Amino acid sequence: MAKKIKSYDEGELIKMFGLTRLAGNDATPTMHEWMQATAVLNDAEKYFFDDITENLLNQIVGWNEEMLKMNFIAFV
Repeated sequence: MAKKIKSYDEGELIKMFGLTRLAGNDATPTMHEWMQATAVLNDAEKYFFDDITENLLNQIVGWNEEMLKMNFIAFV
């Protein structure tokens, strides 16, 4: 017999985890700062990033969220 998986609506999740919605760009200063960051990659980093990007482009159709996370996002 298959196990039944309970689904939750947004309101239930908000209440369950005590979430609050943040408004405006100033509500998330850390994320705003992170998005404004710049970096210069050395040759090894460029090579590595190009390699995982190529893997992403060739494989993403067959990846689920977990595979995307572990095979690309985690490295970035």
